[in-house]
Amino acid sequence: MIYLQNTTDSQVLFVPKNGTIESGELTLKARNTIDNDFIIDTMVDINTSDLYFNLAVTLPAGYPDGEYEYALMDNDIVLSTGILILESAESRRTEYNKDIEYEQYKAE
Repeated sequence: MIYLQNTTDSQVLFVPKNGTIESGELTLKARNTIDNDFIIDTMVDINTSDLYFNLAVTLPAGYPDGEYEYALMDNDIVLSTGILILESAESRRTEYNKDIEYEQYKAE
């Protein structure tokens, strides 16, 4: 699972490597499973890891937060697929660890 900020600023994206780049022209396609919107972005692999594609990504504006199915492609060859979570800063969830106390009553 990949998490991205829903912003037009450039950000680093690590995608698991399941193949090698042939042409150097990478395309990230993401499909929202609710309304079938697509994000298509051409990028270059910075090539710093044997396990991940290290990509610099700039997303276009106006896409809703949510889950997307992604495919990283080199022309028509699929290099990696999975789930991408797109979230804005104000929609980030905060988890709280709260101690819970239980009382047990003696039945008579």
